[in-house]
Amino acid sequence: MSEPGTRRRIPFWLTLSLMANMLLVGLLVGTVVRSGDDTHRRDRMMSERPPVMEHASRKDREAIRRVMMESFKSARDEMDHRKAARAELGRALRLEPYDPDAVRAAFAELRRTDEAVHAVTHESLATRLGDLSASERDGLAQLLSREPGEGRRGRHPGGPPGPERD
Repeated sequence: MSEPGTRRRIPFWLTLSLMANMLLVGLLVGTVVRSGDDTHRRDRMMSERPPVMEHASRKDREAIRRVMMESFKSARDEMDHRKAARAELGRALRLEPYDPDAVRAAFAELRRTDEAVHAVTHESLATRLGDLSASERDGLAQLLSREPGEGRRGRHPGGPPGPERD
């Protein structure tokens, strides 16, 4: 028997093992919960529409979404080139020794491919926007006339706060 008043200590390795197991269980539970139902994630994305679009009718939102998606699809080749340019930028950044000229060239190519994506998308939008009604175009005009990231309180929902404004 143990002597009265002596404290029994839990071995260090047992404590460490228990902590590691709790961390592992927490990660597994978090992964399962997070990868659960995709419809909830889609519903949440749809509910976080820009404030301008909150008051638009369902028909207007669907028409604008359709036009935007068709325009993005028209730039698929340019997006593939931009993806390759991003990969090249990553390769240039990993070079040893570091080569600033290679990084500059990769950034220049990324800017060029970005511009190509925007040009094709914008041309497609300009062509397709004629299919929208005046109220649909008005909603889109309000959405596109703001800077990216300007939304509720000057930030994306769930994102970091935007810069302070006077």
